[in-house]
Amino acid sequence: VIDNRRRREPDDAEARRTADDLMRSDFFSKLLVDAKGAPLVRPEQLAGLAAAIRRIRFTRGETVFRQGEPGESCYVVVRGAARGRVEYKDAARAHEFDIGPGALFGEMSLVTGLPRTATILAGEEIELLEISRDAFARLLGMRDDIPQILAGLVAERAEQNRSMLEKLQAMESADVGERIKSASILTRFLRMLGRR
Repeated sequence: VIDNRRRREPDDAEARRTADDLMRSDFFSKLLVDAKGAPLVRPEQLAGLAAAIRRIRFTRGETVFRQGEPGESCYVVVRGAARGRVEYKDAARAHEFDIGPGALFGEMSLVTGLPRTATILAGEEIELLEISRDAFARLLGMRDDIPQILAGLVAERAEQNRSMLEKLQAMESADVGERIKSASILTRFLRMLGRR
């Protein structure tokens, strides 16, 4: 990791930069807008989260996280490209994919509580925003409707990925099925907020 991961308070310019990067990301465009595409949060609200979001860099080939690890954060690609790899039980098969600027990854593990479903490497030098569980919980608390909207969107995405999840080494389909239901995800969000 190029950045030694020390946490420091961002200045106003860095906080605005972080908010701008978030607003240009899939995290914002897919998860923080309502059904009509209107933003659920304002840029200044996102800037207020900047202290809880780390800007980190990885050099080519470095591992961001490994399949099977617990997920305590998700990431937004600011610059560069990452490479993902999903290993299946029959080691002869693996699914590889690219993750480019603006993309969000790692959120499924964060919101479902399941282990990481892929290994992510830096395909080149990359700059990421790391959104910790705390920052994610603070984001959920910005509006009362955000947890429910996010739970529905995440459950929809999780259902689309269900067949892949069932093939992963560490997963048991019954546990996966229960944890990706919208109600289970909403309950988890509310626990993050201390509401349950």
